[in-house]
Amino acid sequence: MKQTLRARPVLLLAFGMAFQASGQQLNTPAAIHQNFSAINPAFLGFSQAPSVLLSYRKQWAGIPNSPEQLSALADLNFMGRKTGLGLGATANSVGMIKRNLFSLGYAYRVKLNDNQQLGFGLSAGVERTTIDFSRIIAYDPSEITGMQQIQGNTIGAFTVGVMYRLKQWQVGLSAQLYTGNRLSFVNPVNQNAFRVNKVPNYTFVTRLPIKMSERWIYTPSVAVLSTQGLPLFVDNLHQFTYNETIQLGAGYRQSTNAYLQFGYTFFSQIYVSYVYQHNFSSLNKQLSNSHELILKFTLNRNGESAGGGAPKKLSRADELQEQIDIADARMKQLSEKLDSLEKTMSHQKQEIENLKIDQLTIEELKQAMKDSKAENDSSGSRIKLTSYEVINVNNEQDILGLAEDANSSYYIVFGAFRNIEKARELKKVLKRDLNMEMKLISMEVGSKTMYLVTQPKEYPTVKEGSSDLLKLKKTKKNDYQNYLNGEPWLLKMKK
Repeated sequence: MKQTLRARPVLLLAFGMAFQASGQQLNTPAAIHQNFSAINPAFLGFSQAPSVLLSYRKQWAGIPNSPEQLSALADLNFMGRKTGLGLGATANSVGMIKRNLFSLGYAYRVKLNDNQQLGFGLSAGVERTTIDFSRIIAYDPSEITGMQQIQGNTIGAFTVGVMYRLKQWQVGLSAQLYTGNRLSFVNPVNQNAFRVNKVPNYTFVTRLPIKMSERWIYTPSVAVLSTQGLPLFVDNLHQFTYNETIQLGAGYRQSTNAYLQFGYTFFSQIYVSYVYQHNFSSLNKQLSNSHELILKFTLNRNGESAGGGAPKKLSRADELQEQIDIADARMKQLSEKLDSLEKTMSHQKQEIENLKIDQLTIEELKQAMKDSKAENDSSGSRIKLTSYEVINVNNEQDILGLAEDANSSYYIVFGAFRNIEKARELKKVLKRDLNMEMKLISMEVGSKTMYLVTQPKEYPTVKEGSSDLLKLKKTKKNDYQNYLNGEPWLLKMKK
């Protein structure tokens, strides 16, 4: 009985470590920031080039049986990166407890438009958890003689994920679930069953590469991880990539761990990175000695750089596909612009037709002036009113027959309206379409007011105004003829 009691604290510590390892099931190596598909299958096949990612992490080196993790992920893409496949393996070890996970993943993405993409992923695998009691260091080795040395449980593990891309910004959500939620072991001291519950865990990841210059790219990356029933765990990394080759990073893990990263890309295919973590708690001397080594291999030279920087030169097939995609996008934009332009032109054409209909003809103006004179004569009014005259010249002979009249002003008129809003509209249209400056003048004809759209210049003589009118008809007729109900004419205004 005495020997059993001596061994029991060691066994209780072992089971306590087992419970802790299963409770906080998510490990967060810096490698996940290099490839989100390590924890979210929706990102499988997202990179331009197939790759293999290897990482090894040793925490608290120097402390016996401290945690360590070795993981590998093969990431492939097909159908122009619409689908992705992944094969992953992870081995965790904490003291006498080991957990191995093997999984196969699939992803499919939908292109929403030229800038947006939505993806879904699923991975399935098996997780094997073992306890090796032979690694117990007992006070008296005879205490553990006859124990069952290794006990293990195997359960199914599934991860579902979704990702969204907007230009360069990436964001993803995932959940890891288990087919069985309880691991059972036998206490080798008293033979009682000991059970550990497996609960779901969830992740949120996001990353946004920002091009600072032709050589520098800044990439902030955040991973939020949660095991059901435990607080959130936040890991953020800030990386600076120089010339697609050198990578420097600094990160912070909740709640007292900061880490530094240095990476280098060899031959555009091999990326090597080292990470050192420092702990700021009262146990910093024991817990700061954590190291991680990351290796990433791209499987061809035509994909993106191994370190996850800006894309390298594409293969000829990828270049052609990219050119086709760009051409399709431009054709779509051009088609949209043509549709919009057609609608605009149709609207403007109808606007011009309406303005032509509303314009008064020279004959209508002459008749209005005649009616005004008759109205004035019949009323016997002694008020001297401004008199107007419509002058239309078609050639030089017409100008020779015109007589000058003192105290008169002349304007080249493009259109006359009974409604001032219509006159303003023609003035705006001529400026918009023909870049011709106009002004508005009003003309009192009896009890009615006419609104004229004229050129800004006021002519002191009829011959000068008529000469410019003939020049206008010869040089600008093809421009203005679709906007007017007839030809421009000369207005004589005398007080």
